[in-house]
Amino acid sequence: MDPTGIVPTMRRDARSFRVDEIYRRWSRGALRAAVRAGDVATVLPGFYCAAEHIDSFAVRAHAAVAWAHPEAALIGASAVAKWGLGEPAESVCVAVPWGTQRVCPPWLRLRRIERVPRSVFIDDVRTVDAPWAIATAYGDLAADARDAPVYRAVQTRLVAPDELLAPAQTLARMRHRRSYLRLVAAVRAGSESHLETLGLRDVFTGTGFDAFIRQHCLRLDGQRFRLDMYHPTTRTAVELDGRTHADPRQRERDIARDAILLAHGIATVRFSYRDITERRRWCRDVVRRVLATRSNPALHAASNAA
Repeated sequence: MDPTGIVPTMRRDARSFRVDEIYRRWSRGALRAAVRAGDVATVLPGFYCAAEHIDSFAVRAHAAVAWAHPEAALIGASAVAKWGLGEPAESVCVAVPWGTQRVCPPWLRLRRIERVPRSVFIDDVRTVDAPWAIATAYGDLAADARDAPVYRAVQTRLVAPDELLAPAQTLARMRHRRSYLRLVAAVRAGSESHLETLGLRDVFTGTGFDAFIRQHCLRLDGQRFRLDMYHPTTRTAVELDGRTHADPRQRERDIARDAILLAHGIATVRFSYRDITERRRWCRDVVRRVLATRSNPALHAASNAA
């Protein structure tokens, strides 16, 4: 029996917990009590998480793949987000073999295909490989967001331009196939995009930042919060403030938001547009120092008490 409480453990570990895993660590009574108290919630049948993480893309994706089918994998925009090539959508899309029957909640969509493409595990979540993620997401993304994953994947050398062709040539059905193939042809010819997100992809990258969850959702005090970056182990949020945050009314909302998060033991570190564009090394150093401080066991105990 794990002596650590079920609720603090689930709050620190932003993922889903299978019921058999829970029963190996805690009693059935502990789970029932946590659910009755509203501290633990059901993600999908047989899968639970801390109630504050119930809206999290990372938690839902983790549960959905394990629940949907033994061969299931994230696909489309969900897979693109998991590869770090786009922001998480409100829904989770999972590829499953033909004939799979599941009654899904509104946030989960099953894409039934003849054979689930080659996949890898990212953060313990089976995800189709990057070329398949990009190709299957293309038709689902908004028109002004479709090209970005292609350019980002090639610029970061996650995929070679030629690798983007195979999925489009294999898929029986693909929305906007012609547009996608034209884009791939341009990339293979050397075309590049200059639209890069400095903060999430150029500043907070590499060693020390891989444990952050990007665009993480929390539900606290009946409110829903989306955090630019969240470090669940130390309960630290990093917010990248654009120019709109200089507005006094927005500043007041930010202060109130940070106060609610802090009441739950989550510290917020904010950086301005100027910080991110002109003081990248300083931003990285500040975050590393904050994480080191909040890794102190005494501060962990205070966070759990909150």
